[in-house]
Amino acid sequence: MPKNKQEGFVYSFIMCFMMVLLMSIYNMVWQMGWTWEALPEAWLGLPLGFAVAFAIDNLIVGTPAKAFAHKYLIKKTSSHMRRVLSISLSIVVPMVIFMSLYGAIMAWSHGAQAPIFVLWGVNILRGLPAAVIFNLFIAGPLARIAFGWIFRKKEKQLAKLAEEEA
Repeated sequence: MPKNKQEGFVYSFIMCFMMVLLMSIYNMVWQMGWTWEALPEAWLGLPLGFAVAFAIDNLIVGTPAKAFAHKYLIKKTSSHMRRVLSISLSIVVPMVIFMSLYGAIMAWSHGAQAPIFVLWGVNILRGLPAAVIFNLFIAGPLARIAFGWIFRKKEKQLAKLAEEEA
């Protein structure tokens, strides 16, 4: 897990990218059915969706969600697993709410006929279970593996350099 702001930024970047990719594919498959055409459509929406999600995570959701988890869900004696689950779920729920609004605005701007608040509500109900599953079982573990590989490899290289200089 991240130990400083730089590592936190990288971890957030990896996690956000994976979640937006997975949720984009999920939403395109939901709209278009299980077709190969859903993948390029999801890919086309990824850059803007990622930019919006990353901004929301870093500017609105991340800090208060982590503070909520540490104040109400995590105790000094909490296991590592409880810490991970508490922080993950504290971030996923508000992110789904915000990104569902983004999705409703995008659908409405592309001609959806339903009122935007109806689209938003449907998006939340449809997206929350998928986001929790993707976060806990796919994106979270893969992000932690990638993060560990990037930063632990760097730490080993620095330790080796320090050892050689001594």
